[in-house]
Amino acid sequence: MSNQLEETSEVRRNRILGDAIGLTPWEVAGYVTSIQRKDNSDEYIIHFGIETPELIRAKIIGLQDGFFTHTRPIDFEGLQISTI
Repeated sequence: MSNQLEETSEVRRNRILGDAIGLTPWEVAGYVTSIQRKDNSDEYIIHFGIETPELIRAKIIGLQDGFFTHTRPIDFEGLQISTI
């Protein structure tokens, strides 16, 4: 029997998104307020709360206007991850 805890779907999604935008899964959980798919693609617009600290915002790849970023395609099934 394995001692490893199985990753929940939310933690997995946060890890995949975090890998693509430069944050940890915990930072994604704490500061991402909205994930919107762009049209019918696998690209997304990620929005952050206004309370997101500057230290966190400085880590986000491609952050625009202080509180959102666009991604390249992200495969949330985990088969392929593309950075912004």
